[in-house]
Amino acid sequence: MKTRAVILAGGEGSRLGALTAKRTKPAVPFAGKYRIIDFPLSNCVNSGIFDVMVLAQYRPQSLIEHIGAGAPWDLNRDFTGGIKILTPYKARNSSDWYAGTADAVQQNFGFIKQGEPDFVLILSGDHIYTMDYDAMISFHIDHQADLTVGTIRVPKEEASRFGILSVNDQYEITSFVEKPANPQSNLVNMGVYLFNRELLDRVLWEDRQRKKSTHDFGKDIIPYLVKSKARVFAFPYSGYWMDVGTAISYWQAHMDLLSPSPQLKLYDRSWVVHTRTEERPPARIPASGNAARRAPHRPRRRACRPRRDRRWRGAAPPAPGAARRTHGARRRARLTSGRGSGTVERALRRRGHRRLRAAAQRARSRERRGVPIERRAHARLSGSLVRGLAGFVRRSDAAGPVARACDRPAALVLSE
Repeated sequence: MKTRAVILAGGEGSRLGALTAKRTKPAVPFAGKYRIIDFPLSNCVNSGIFDVMVLAQYRPQSLIEHIGAGAPWDLNRDFTGGIKILTPYKARNSSDWYAGTADAVQQNFGFIKQGEPDFVLILSGDHIYTMDYDAMISFHIDHQADLTVGTIRVPKEEASRFGILSVNDQYEITSFVEKPANPQSNLVNMGVYLFNRELLDRVLWEDRQRKKSTHDFGKDIIPYLVKSKARVFAFPYSGYWMDVGTAISYWQAHMDLLSPSPQLKLYDRSWVVHTRTEERPPARIPASGNAARRAPHRPRRRACRPRRDRRWRGAAPPAPGAARRTHGARRRARLTSGRGSGTVERALRRRGHRRLRAAAQRARSRERRGVPIERRAHARLSGSLVRGLAGFVRRSDAAGPVARACDRPAALVLSE
């Protein structure tokens, strides 16, 4: 069974005041990072419906820029559905601005029935909810319905804003009244309709012929089908649903997100609400708990403490001059004693005394050029290193090791 979704997104939203002064109501931001239309679009793709049409009319530019080609919702496709945004157009026959929700669908029904879908799912683009339409389609098929209407129970004091339904034990709708002053029930219309395509084509054309019709689904189409004894059923929905058509309901929907356990699950990874920005839910700071009682964070200033000298193992180091002299004496003692190295050659290689190796290289280069050995003897060595090596030479035969260090026999004569 092939289903095509049609989202009605042309509402002016005059009751939202400044929020809809420059954009249509479905394009109004919600929860910091979403747009209202993100919810019906995400419900479609999460329910496996990838053939979507959006009917826009009032100031649609912001909505068109937000949806784009439909890539965030995986709707940028051609052969297997995709998304199409339809706006009012002028044709040779009678066509004009949309006179109502039913008239908007009727004017574009030539595009809607292309591909011959079995069902047409009519959705409102200005409601906040998460709903699996696949369960509604299964309900529609099981009851062999001509029309299935999504319903929900609301507080009795708010029921006058919606269409009121009465159902029997089999959930078949027996009466329907649009926005009564004194509602007899709190079971209301969600604005979610699942039609058989042939039935929808017929009733839309008949409604167009009626001169006194307002061409609206809630005021004309559904009451007409109920009176004509068509198989019209109510699908019960028990999740979160909010019509944000007024400033009060828009504010209340945001306050509901701040409750300790909000009914609208924006953090459910199995039902992601897709949007044009990065697909992560907005940050949420709980209103109670340890986070609320915690003192405000202040960056701790890092004290400018002197770097600890690891050589002294926690003891206070001596004066800087004494420390340098002690370190130099220790180095000379290690170098001249030969402990752990065996020879001067290995000691020099291990400690990495580059100046001595550089002096040996200069001595070799001078020898190649014919410079006398006596001049090579006075290599540019530091006084402390030469004095330390001189003491070692007096106590041992250093000619062999020094010669091996210089890679030349008797290439360097050490003297002060």
